[in-house]
Amino acid sequence: MEQRDDSYYIGKVLSGDTSAYAVLVDRYKTMAFNISLRILGSREDAEEVAQDSFVKAFRSLGSFRGSARFSTWLFRIVYNSSVSHYRKRKREIVSDQGEAVVMKYAGLTEEGDAEANEAMVLALREALSTLPEEEQAMITLYYYQDSSIDDIAAIARMTPSNVKVRLHRARKKLHELISRQVADEARA
Repeated sequence: MEQRDDSYYIGKVLSGDTSAYAVLVDRYKTMAFNISLRILGSREDAEEVAQDSFVKAFRSLGSFRGSARFSTWLFRIVYNSSVSHYRKRKREIVSDQGEAVVMKYAGLTEEGDAEANEAMVLALREALSTLPEEEQAMITLYYYQDSSIDDIAAIARMTPSNVKVRLHRARKKLHELISRQVADEARA
């Protein structure tokens, strides 16, 4: 079967063939779920938000300008919906897989001093949860999703330079928080 690009299916949907939207859903459902899961930390909430995001995207497909990729546009809808859901539920942004994000950011591996790794993971997770939602999302997108600076910029509606600055500031805040925590524990 021939693999067509997103614009082909978008055109079919806009021409009245709504069944073509199923191809786009199949193509991006995993991405939508994973982004929502990273922000919300709950599989059930992530499934709900991902599904709602596809409904929103379908209803708004006529406003899709094509200046960005469809996946970037959809990513923004999922991101906004996830943040809105998070704010409504006021949950801590830590996913079930949050430890992997933290370990990747901290440069930790599965091998090595397990006790030290665990302490660093806990410290970094705690520090990450104190950052503003947008900074948490950027750290998660960059370090766990391996999203590019340009993709994060499109999602966050910022310039790539602004994303780099915000990531730098978020990393600096994390470093300061963890350094303070380590110093406090050393005094205790």
